[in-house]
Amino acid sequence: MMNKRRYRGALWGWIALGAVVILLWGRVVYDSAEQGKVAMREMAEKSLQEVAELELNRAFKKQKIHYSNFFSEKERKHTKRLVINERGKFEVLIDSVKEVQTLYPLEAIGSKIEILFSLDSFPLEQIYANWKEKIRNSQNEASVTLLLRRNLLGEDVGQESCLGDSTICLPQNELGTYYLDCMYTTMLTAYLLPTFGQSVDWASTQVLLLSCVWLIWFFSLLVWLRILKMRRKKTNGVLIQNTYQIGEYVFDIVRYTLVYQDSEKSCSLQNGKLLYAFLTASDNLLTYEEIAVVCGWPLDSIGLGERRRNAIRNLRELFDDKVEFLSLPEKKACQMVILERENDEG
Repeated sequence: MMNKRRYRGALWGWIALGAVVILLWGRVVYDSAEQGKVAMREMAEKSLQEVAELELNRAFKKQKIHYSNFFSEKERKHTKRLVINERGKFEVLIDSVKEVQTLYPLEAIGSKIEILFSLDSFPLEQIYANWKEKIRNSQNEASVTLLLRRNLLGEDVGQESCLGDSTICLPQNELGTYYLDCMYTTMLTAYLLPTFGQSVDWASTQVLLLSCVWLIWFFSLLVWLRILKMRRKKTNGVLIQNTYQIGEYVFDIVRYTLVYQDSEKSCSLQNGKLLYAFLTASDNLLTYEEIAVVCGWPLDSIGLGERRRNAIRNLRELFDDKVEFLSLPEKKACQMVILERENDEG
């Protein structure tokens, strides 16, 4: 019984250890995923900056418009910008915060945006396609979306265009909102949703180490359970080589001896066979007929019940009443019950 308790305690300890390992592994993987998301966001923002500037300059160059734009140091200190178009004259205060919330220097490229929109040549599709391809080429799987909002000067109605999966347009997935023109009327919002698996650095030392520890634990548990299953029989006894552990008794199935502490008892051939039959029977239960067959009694012999009762009494005496052999008339059977084991478990 103590061995069984020891096995149970060790098993629960092993399971607790595995739970700790799994929790640590999950935490390390989660932290790695968070770090990976930060790195991916930085890469995605840098890629968007490169693609946006390249495609806007390329689209403007295709129009073959003679264009020049320069600013002296004095002009750079102005606090306002002025635009005159068919809808009127408009001024805007230069906002230092918005000036850095861009994908490129507004003074150099921002003034081209109005021209591209007036010619219906703003390259949003090209920016989106090249940005998505650039992320894919970096071996990162992610859903990306671009949302363009434009507030026309002198008009109350704005314009909005979206490319990509609109379902990821949530605050937690927002990469950033960027001003594209000098008058702050055109804003591009980028959304990025990387996959969890791609965000984790599976090759990191911590992840690999804990993964190996978890695998070792898992396979060790399988081996342990296999050993326990091999040791456990469909009996209350435990087979150890050629002996059965029956409570505090040890039954030798070869020599037909029963050892208790330092004393040894010899079993008769009939007692030994009958005890072995109980030990190897499912639930330690034998029917009246099975008992007769084990003992070699003809099933039609007279006084069969009395013979059976005497044989069971002899088995009880071997164990000094520490093992009970219950008669179950409703099942026409007898069952062996180890009283010490029941008391210990209780």
